[in-house]
Amino acid sequence: MKKMLLALFAFLGVILILPLIIVELMGGSGNKTAKDNELISVYFADEDEVKEINAGEYLVGVVAAEMPAEFDEEALKAQAAAARTYMTYHSAKSKEHKGGAAVCTDHTHCQAWVDINDKMEAWGGDAKKYRKKIENAVSDTADELIKYNGEPINAVFFSTSSGHTENSADVWGEALPYLVSVESPGEENAPKFTSEASFTLDEAKSRLSGAFNITSFTEPLFSDIERTDSGAVKTVNVCGNTVKGTELRTAFDLNSANIEITEADGAVKFNVRGYGHGVGMSQYGANAMAKNGADYKEILTHYYTGAEVSK
Repeated sequence: MKKMLLALFAFLGVILILPLIIVELMGGSGNKTAKDNELISVYFADEDEVKEINAGEYLVGVVAAEMPAEFDEEALKAQAAAARTYMTYHSAKSKEHKGGAAVCTDHTHCQAWVDINDKMEAWGGDAKKYRKKIENAVSDTADELIKYNGEPINAVFFSTSSGHTENSADVWGEALPYLVSVESPGEENAPKFTSEASFTLDEAKSRLSGAFNITSFTEPLFSDIERTDSGAVKTVNVCGNTVKGTELRTAFDLNSANIEITEADGAVKFNVRGYGHGVGMSQYGANAMAKNGADYKEILTHYYTGAEVSK
């Protein structure tokens, strides 16, 4: 009788556990995302070729390309988790990338990427130490994603803020609840926290004509500046034409859209704060937070409002 009961319990155990094993092997529910030990298709822009590589290897290359290796370990972990989440989010939109690849290496379209072996040559005597830091940042956050309402977010990031990040709606016209302006202190010593650019009046007119097809000029060239919550130029009147701050930044090759404009003595001068589009996680801000004792999850939930970090 005892043997029959044991056999019955064993049979019931198989019946109950086997479906769970099958689900796990098949990747859980239908919301399967690429894990670090799986292959991912990458369009290598320099080679004009789509290749499949290990997702973890891809992430190591992204972190090495996107964030200085001398940054604090917690900042590097935050970068790794953001890169993984960005990869996962955009993998679902593979038609965006040439050859149907999940992601690409063109930094103007996706995340920057570098072969870690090539990067080691640039690091010189610190190569082994830096490689270990970056590999640890990826492995210590393995398979972790930043989520909002249970879904991976569009985890965009940039170099240096002006002291605050930007609302996605102000920069790209799309309001996302986790991409809103937050304070980002401690970046004053970042290499590109401030910058300047000067143009003669004729040079400025030439740029405005080429970028916005303006043919009739009045002085001052710029007036009626509307600013975002962080102080960046949202729109500006240019000789009767409404121009977005992001467009003005592009036209004059400025580091950000957080711009103060001075017109005097036949010249136009731009004083700029920050570097990058300003939306999401500031990398130098993340490093400042890490140096002040924040861990990578605290960094990520600060910059991505209302989000959480989970496997």
